[in-house]
Amino acid sequence: MRLPVFFSLFLMTSGLMAQIPLTSHYLEIGLSAGPNNYSGDLAEKTFVLKETRLGFGAFARYHFSNQFAIKGQVYWGNIAGTDKNASDPELQERSFEFTSNLFEASVMGEWNFLNINSSRENGLDVYKMVPYLMVGIGGVISQPSVNYYGNPDEYDIHVRHALPENGKRRTKALTIPFGAGIRRQINEILVLGGEGCWRPVLSDDLDGVSLNGNPKRRDWFFSLQLSASVVLAKKKSI
Repeated sequence: MRLPVFFSLFLMTSGLMAQIPLTSHYLEIGLSAGPNNYSGDLAEKTFVLKETRLGFGAFARYHFSNQFAIKGQVYWGNIAGTDKNASDPELQERSFEFTSNLFEASVMGEWNFLNINSSRENGLDVYKMVPYLMVGIGGVISQPSVNYYGNPDEYDIHVRHALPENGKRRTKALTIPFGAGIRRQINEILVLGGEGCWRPVLSDDLDGVSLNGNPKRRDWFFSLQLSASVVLAKKKSI
């Protein structure tokens, strides 16, 4: 399945040699899109490529300095899983599948760990690729729909707890997003970037299967994003 991926990031600024540096404190806003995937009771491996879906985001990033920024983001998408893709015969026989819409809001800190900055040389802005690390906290709402597609005569064997489990059609949980990315400012306004973000969920209910699976195994979801963003900045006066 095709997986676009977007994420946006900013330029850090400072001046060397007879230049007008950009402010190190500024705001950036943007949109992102790309593939996401999931790991949990219906994904035996870390992730199953066939179960990749698409997600979208919107964010605002505030730069405190050339090295540090904070980003607020909302993310929405879809995840899915099925026992048909399991390699374990027992899981294949269990015959569960699910799909779920997701909505996450998060706040993350970003660190330009190489302290790479843009500069102005010979009257021209010189923009550089900036790698960064990120970590934060968020909250996710999921709406899992779980289905048993196996032999009706074996329903009670595999569905030990009625679906939806505990009568939940919507679940809420905390997430601890972390990851890495790279960004490149194209000009004074436009920034393009890409990042990968891993999101451990402090719950086993993201996929709607816990008691009928392994309640000790918490769920995760992942995203790759490509982004385009706009820098809202003013140049310092000399």
